[in-house]
Amino acid sequence: MSEQEQTIIEELRESYKKYGAVRPIIRTKFGIASGETRKKAVEDWPEITDNKVQTYYDHLKLKAADNVHQIKSSEWWEGVLTEAGDELLKQGIKSGHIVEALKKDFPLSEASIRRYLPQRFKMESLERKSAITVIAEPLNVAVSKREITPEQAKEAKTLYKEIIKEGKKIPPKKVKQHIQELKQEHKHEEKVLKQEQKHEEIKRETTKKFLSGEKEATTLTITREGTTFKKEIEDFMWKSTSYGIANYKMLGEKQWKELRPQFSKIAQNMVRLQNIKEGVETKALV
Repeated sequence: MSEQEQTIIEELRESYKKYGAVRPIIRTKFGIASGETRKKAVEDWPEITDNKVQTYYDHLKLKAADNVHQIKSSEWWEGVLTEAGDELLKQGIKSGHIVEALKKDFPLSEASIRRYLPQRFKMESLERKSAITVIAEPLNVAVSKREITPEQAKEAKTLYKEIIKEGKKIPPKKVKQHIQELKQEHKHEEKVLKQEQKHEEIKRETTKKFLSGEKEATTLTITREGTTFKKEIEDFMWKSTSYGIANYKMLGEKQWKELRPQFSKIAQNMVRLQNIKEGVETKALV
């Protein structure tokens, strides 16, 4: 017994003599869940029995809740959490999910749980972390080549973590397809941004001519006809190449029939695009 614990016991004895049992000891069928130190201080300290606690795991939860604000050694917490971890294993909880389960049931932060919990309960968590690192590597490569943005990569990694955390696997083929989608998305956003910048420059120059008196009035018309259809065609061409018709049929007979008119529409728009020139047209009105 440490000097600090001995001091606490003596203070409890003095408190009991002066004020009696302010808080009773709580006992379950598994033993004392609340008040171990009070029992050491006064053998006859009043007790109550909690018959609602039917499992040893719930007994440990009550024990932790009663002592979370008390001064307890690392060894004490390690003992409680180790026993709780063993109980969860008996319930069929995998070692990699023990930390999450304890975080829900025990009044401790995740950092504290990881500090006190033996490594054998965290092995699968390390394997999961390693799996995420391997899967995320193609994202890092794409970011380094500026094919996708760091924000896109961060969001994708979050999704991968959630899936792996649920105990599911992500096939490398799916990751590759997902990254291709992100590249297409980034490519389109860059084009739109360049277009917007170009339009702003022309608008600025036109406004300058009006303000300087070169033109009495200027109406600026920015023609963007075809941009939406171009994006639709690019997306369709990429998806049909990457996934194939078989994948589209997986959407179901109803969805497939609904898509067929869209294919015709895209074909019509492609013909129309051949006769539309994207650009900027300015008309001066005097």
